[in-house]
Amino acid sequence: MDIIARPFGVLMEFIYNNLAFQNYGIAIIIFTIIMKILLVPLQIKQQRSTIKQQEMQPELEELKRTYANDRNKLAEEQQKLYAKYNVSMTAGCLPMLIQFPLLIGLYEVIRRPLTYISGLSAETIAKFAENVPGAVSGNVVNELVVNGALTAKDGAINMNFLKVFDLGITPDWKVWSWGADWKVFLPLFFIPVLSFASAMLMQYATTSKMRKEQKASGQKQGGTANLLLKLMPLMSLFIAFAVPAGLGFYWTISNVLSLVQTVFINKIFAKQKERLL
Repeated sequence: MDIIARPFGVLMEFIYNNLAFQNYGIAIIIFTIIMKILLVPLQIKQQRSTIKQQEMQPELEELKRTYANDRNKLAEEQQKLYAKYNVSMTAGCLPMLIQFPLLIGLYEVIRRPLTYISGLSAETIAKFAENVPGAVSGNVVNELVVNGALTAKDGAINMNFLKVFDLGITPDWKVWSWGADWKVFLPLFFIPVLSFASAMLMQYATTSKMRKEQKASGQKQGGTANLLLKLMPLMSLFIAFAVPAGLGFYWTISNVLSLVQTVFINKIFAKQKERLL
């Protein structure tokens, strides 16, 4: 993922040094806002597709009842229905497919801040690592450990946010193992929790209208799609406990911004629909 991590690192370096006052948490927030602005056209397309899918849902359910015993004919008629409403069957998956490489690229930047943000060479990092206990495992250098032992003069990134969260440390759900470091791990524990909660709110905001319409018409929610929607917040919780807190922090901010965008875009579409009626 170096092809994605490199430009992300350049952007993060610029934000960190010029816009965020060398505050890592603020740099992630600004980075997330920029990413969301760039993805606005895609989000609008997704919201438009979601609204159209809600409108065509009664017809889709009727097709399922009519061709319950003919799967080939059902698939054919469903394609015609999607074409009628000008909706792509994969439109809802596209934002998710784009988010994963973004997350992996950002994970690389967060995992290797000295390489991608500070711009230090592998040789320089290896020399610093020689004097940092626990920084090398096998032939792999843990840049987050090295970063914590350096000063800003050496190129270290200050990963403390609000003097409470160390965004370079991986949150630990095993509270009994915190010991004397509980003041470090207790604040970090809430980042995965907030990531999960914000993902749940985002899911609710994007599907609440559809659920209400399905309930009013007596339609059943799609089993597989519904299961996947429920699994996504759980996945964010699991992943946020397995990676440096900076990524979970990004995920939380991203979910909150997506929630705001969704509500705002839905209101715009609702007003446009009212004008047409």
